[in-house]
Amino acid sequence: MHATDFGRTLIIANPAAQSGAAHEVAERLQRFLDMTARTSQFDLVLTERMGHAKELATQAQGYRTVIALGGDGVIHEVVNGLMTQKEDARPALAVLPVGSGNDFAQTLGIDDFSGKDFGALLTCELQRQDIGRIRSWNPANGSGECSVEYYDQTLSIGIDAAIGLGTTELRKKTGLTGAPLYTLSGLEQFGLRYRNYPMTASFDGAPAERVRAIIMAIQLGPTYG
Repeated sequence: MHATDFGRTLIIANPAAQSGAAHEVAERLQRFLDMTARTSQFDLVLTERMGHAKELATQAQGYRTVIALGGDGVIHEVVNGLMTQKEDARPALAVLPVGSGNDFAQTLGIDDFSGKDFGALLTCELQRQDIGRIRSWNPANGSGECSVEYYDQTLSIGIDAAIGLGTTELRKKTGLTGAPLYTLSGLEQFGLRYRNYPMTASFDGAPAERVRAIIMAIQLGPTYG
């Protein structure tokens, strides 16, 4: 099979993913692509803070491809940055999963999360992917303005979102990653911090209903949590 022609490519890597292992993976990836995909040009940028990946993807002008290296968090930010660009100029997204959850990568059929196998990148195929859009209004400002955010895999409200938020602090305290990290956060949320979440929801134009739910999730892919 012929090697994928990525064209001019930006690699956006979260160096903190997998407790810092992603930093080395990013550098090895750039060397690997420089040697094997010689028709392409690869630039590597490491994120420095939350939201940085979105900024980098927003500013990725003149690139044919953006590779998101890290977990679901950096992929989410890159997707939101790319969606700010006009469709005819928007780079394609490639994913190299080196994270704790890797849900979106599993939806794409990727099953290696070690960051050691780069071979699949050389024979990947371009495909269209559904993206969800969230439009939020703040009634208090009275201006009718809304904010827009996108999601590539899951929109969730409730205890699962609390579990995801809880992993941030637990990762710093324990150094855990992957399934053990999410299991510990889940035990904490279901035990010490268990609650339900009041919300009003309407589907497909039906009358709105007031509910108290533990979890509400809207999926674009089959892999969740």
